[in-house]
Amino acid sequence: MESEEKKIIWITSGILSQFSSTWKMLRSAIEIAPDEYWYGKTHDWSFSLTLYHIIETQRFYIRDSPDGMEWG
Repeated sequence: MESEEKKIIWITSGILSQFSSTWKMLRSAIEIAPDEYWYGKTHDWSFSLTLYHIIETQRFYIRDSPDGMEWG
């Protein structure tokens, strides 16, 4: 395998590892969050909206192109 191909594989596996870690942390936050976080608001922003924003942003970054991405 050529050096350039090895770099691409190394970078790709690093990115996949980071996305995997992000999803694991998000799932953990969802599972341990008390009910008052889900139903309350802090500074007009709720915990559930924050989670939705994180998921929506992840979807944006894994797309081939930003074209057609609908926010909110």
